[in-house]
Amino acid sequence: MKVRNLYFLDEEKRAKLIIQSLEKEKVKFVVCPFNIKGYLGQNILVTQWTDFSKPYIVISAHYDGYGAYDNLGGTVVLFWMIKWMKRILKTGNYLFAFFDGEERGLLGSNAFLKHFCAKSKTIRTHLSLDGFGIGDSIGCFANFDRVFLKVNGKGYNMPLQADTIVFQKNDIRSLHCFSLPYKELKALVKENIFPTTWYILHTKEDSPKHVEEIWLPLFAWQLMCKLDTLEFDTKGIISL
Repeated sequence: MKVRNLYFLDEEKRAKLIIQSLEKEKVKFVVCPFNIKGYLGQNILVTQWTDFSKPYIVISAHYDGYGAYDNLGGTVVLFWMIKWMKRILKTGNYLFAFFDGEERGLLGSNAFLKHFCAKSKTIRTHLSLDGFGIGDSIGCFANFDRVFLKVNGKGYNMPLQADTIVFQKNDIRSLHCFSLPYKELKALVKENIFPTTWYILHTKEDSPKHVEEIWLPLFAWQLMCKLDTLEFDTKGIISL
């Protein structure tokens, strides 16, 4: 699965490609259709490593929208995490979720928590991959719904409109992860400076030409290795 292959498809065809890719990997998954606000969407949930009788970690990415960095890069990283899970035989209690409808109002994540049985009550923590493929470093917004960022020397208190918010509102600790060039991430963590990379978000400039596919499996590997040591209780802007 590659960002470019997903980028030129609509959400329905993207879902089919994700499903076909998971079938090739021979992992257990379920497709959960939903209809919210007239939007017909599909969440694709990989349950290969999920024991619903015990607290589990949800790792998600959203595959809707027209951005390559936001968030088809995250979609591919999530798929690579699943591939790494198979190859290194990692143990743990995880559910991998490909959410739909994020850009239309966090619809898929809301549908997941509301309709995917009472299993949401056993969710321990949540890791959201949202914005991957530019830069070589991973950062996180940890457990807050607004972020203070500086743009051209002026400070702005910006709302964080992402799937992580849905989990936080349900009292589930959540990390919102993204990749950035090292200098931009350092300035974001230390000085709250709005990253230059993010000026392409929600514009036609967010295309595959900016995404470095070579980093995506490496990001997935890094996240896999850190899953059991991530500080889900932390709060603020952090670097992984």
